[in-house]
Amino acid sequence: MDIGFSVIYNGIKDAISLTKDANSLPVLRERMALVQDQLRVAEKKYSELEAENSDLLRENRILRKEKIELEDRLNKLDASPLFVDIGPCFIKKEKSGRILDGFYCPKCRTILEFDTFWTGEHSEGRYYCRCGFSHPYDVIMKAMKNCTTENFS
Repeated sequence: MDIGFSVIYNGIKDAISLTKDANSLPVLRERMALVQDQLRVAEKKYSELEAENSDLLRENRILRKEKIELEDRLNKLDASPLFVDIGPCFIKKEKSGRILDGFYCPKCRTILEFDTFWTGEHSEGRYYCRCGFSHPYDVIMKAMKNCTTENFS
């Protein structure tokens, strides 16, 4: 924005040239008054711009700091695996698509334990949780085999 620097420059240049002729003093006074007015306007505008610049720099520092904090929070959120429901239980999947080992309880989302239970004359492998959830091994394995990449997107 032009705040009259060319007017100030030309006014000073003209004032210097008028000092050579004493009859030009009234014109010189007028031009010097104009230069003073332009300088006051320029100083005021400069002060306003300095204050605005200072405010913008402060705001910029705050926003940069907030941006870094938000990026850090986002990275931490992105790093944690997601629970994916496969039917009888959950599995965990990383953002990269890698499936983590283990099956998780659909009630309390803790990792399921595996054990073999004897029922009469035969044994049955089961996944179970401390909360009381239990499912046969073959049901969970079948659900895992039926999973497609659509379940993980």
